[in-house]
Amino acid sequence: MKILLRKRRYRDEDGRLKTRTQIVFRKSEKNNRNRARTKRRRKGSFFRKLGLALVLVLVAAAALGAVAGTKAYHRVQAALDSLERIDIGTSREDLYISDEAYDALKGTNTVNIALFGKDVEDGGYQRSDSILILSINRSTGDMKLVSVQRDTFVPLPGFEDLYKINSGYFFGKDALEVKALNMNLDMNISKFVTIDMEAMCDLVDALGGVELTVNEEERLELNRLLDDINWRLGGTFSPYLEYAGTHLCDGRQALTYARMRYLGNSDFDRTARQRILMNKIFQKLMGAVSSKNVRILLRVMDAMGPHITTNFTNAEIYELMWTVLRGSKSLTAYSLCDEDYIKMGIVDDDMQVLVPWTLTDMAADLHRKLFGDSFVYSPSAQQRAASEAVEDYIYYYGVDLYDIDTGSTI
Repeated sequence: MKILLRKRRYRDEDGRLKTRTQIVFRKSEKNNRNRARTKRRRKGSFFRKLGLALVLVLVAAAALGAVAGTKAYHRVQAALDSLERIDIGTSREDLYISDEAYDALKGTNTVNIALFGKDVEDGGYQRSDSILILSINRSTGDMKLVSVQRDTFVPLPGFEDLYKINSGYFFGKDALEVKALNMNLDMNISKFVTIDMEAMCDLVDALGGVELTVNEEERLELNRLLDDINWRLGGTFSPYLEYAGTHLCDGRQALTYARMRYLGNSDFDRTARQRILMNKIFQKLMGAVSSKNVRILLRVMDAMGPHITTNFTNAEIYELMWTVLRGSKSLTAYSLCDEDYIKMGIVDDDMQVLVPWTLTDMAADLHRKLFGDSFVYSPSAQQRAASEAVEDYIYYYGVDLYDIDTGSTI
């Protein structure tokens, strides 16, 4: 146990910013190293795969518009009309899109979209469980999906302190999350799509279930966790799996399969199961598109509509997804969590965060992943200020940093 003196900023009753000194009891460095390794193993995200499912649903909507008759087309329109629409502003100033980023990204011929997966914590305290950036090339239809770690420690637009980036959803919902991505990563995002955890269940059910193979250890763990999913979602409970082997799983069983963590090699096996599930969903959904199975696609649209919030118009959805259908329909997924610039830090109340050291390096890595090695990235003044704010915070408060790969003190 270590005892440290640390300065904390706070606001008094009149809203004035003040500083006080606190005594902080810190666990041993050995424990922190173990926690750093645990944080590294948590890179896989269920909602990263759910982001892919969301893309497929919108592709299906565009396909329906092209292959279905008048009656089906009107039903698709009704499903798109049911999406919750939220206005987050349109001006570059409102969305924290710097002039430098706007000018630089105009030549990439891409549309960049924020995808948020949300989960509800106990007591209704809600943050975005996942944050992704989807980039679609308008010429080729190629898609790139980059996940931003939800614990990334950054400044939020309009706030003096630093927070985990997913706190933006708690403080300002989708609008603040979009602004945070633009400010910290030099992006030009003006469109977003948010989806909740129940979407996976309803998507699988709309597809008539998916076949999943489980061993005995997985079966027992799935049945144990299925109780929690059943109680959280209510309604008709899904049954246990009665034997090891291949099952046609419904939505809740599939969701539980994707969320199992403490088996085998922890999160590595978990992400492998998620890839299996998403491949099954991809095959069934694209099979319905290829065979022009309007009945299944309509079920998908009806199921997913209530779980989606966006600022896309119907016309924009059709135009964008028709671009995808005409192109290669390839999707490449990346994670924005490179050990070269992501460190683990321990801040307020022993909270673990991922510190971008530096945030400018993180932004440069994002631009390479989205636009290729030939893209020359030059940070804007806004982005440099955000990066310096992270560095200043770490120095001012004496935050201990740990290598996320080895857990050793930096």
